[in-house]
Amino acid sequence: MTQPELLGPPPKAAKLVKVSLFLKKRPDITDDYFRAYWYHNHRVLFVDTKAFRKYVRKYNQSHYVKDQVAINSEIINFAQPEYDGVAEFWLDSLEDWRKLWADPEFTEAVAGKSGARLGARELLKREWHADFLVYEYRG
Repeated sequence: MTQPELLGPPPKAAKLVKVSLFLKKRPDITDDYFRAYWYHNHRVLFVDTKAFRKYVRKYNQSHYVKDQVAINSEIINFAQPEYDGVAEFWLDSLEDWRKLWADPEFTEAVAGKSGARLGARELLKREWHADFLVYEYRG
């Protein structure tokens, strides 16, 4: 099988590294509670830590709303994800990711008492990405 001719070279190294954490909630809490606590309570515990402010350039939460995910899965014929949300961290390097998680204030805030209340049953997988913005609508 022949490969199509390339239209250009591969993209250059990204300026930031994105780390994605795929979270699965405990079955004994509701979807609404999980999303509300994660968005409001959980994030405020660690975004004001010194290490977070020093190393994280961007933080995003992707909340999976079951009925919307079901419709999207039907449209593009994909299986629904096995996780309930994705936490995305953009940093300058994986070394900064290591330093962030080595910081006692940050780890206690994100994984200590708050982690149990968040209801994250398990971390399903981690992914490291070099993202390349291809299109952004500017209205």
